[in-house]
Amino acid sequence: MVQNVISSMQSIPGTKGSEIKNKMLQLQKKNKGFKLMIQIIKVLTGDNNVTLPQDVSPSIATDLKNSPTTSVDVERSFSILYKTIITDRRTNFTPENLEKYIIVHSFKNIV
Repeated sequence: MVQNVISSMQSIPGTKGSEIKNKMLQLQKKNKGFKLMIQIIKVLTGDNNVTLPQDVSPSIATDLKNSPTTSVDVERSFSILYKTIITDRRTNFTPENLEKYIIVHSFKNIV
């Protein structure tokens, strides 16, 4: 699925298409986990020309087969939530209150 999106984006013509291609290449270069994910996908689909790094065992590779991709909204919500937790101002934040804090902020948009 990810490869289909990338190939679709790379086939966009014009100046906007070249901007999108360059942005995708930059993102792929920065994200080392993405490169590993592509290698694992190739191994799981039967490509014998790709070898996994030594620190990735076959059991980890098979576990990653069904790993979900996250959206930007999910990443943003986690970063906003945890940025307020890990701030230097939280000097008296106890582990007992951490669970309560996460539960309250997770369900604040439901009500």
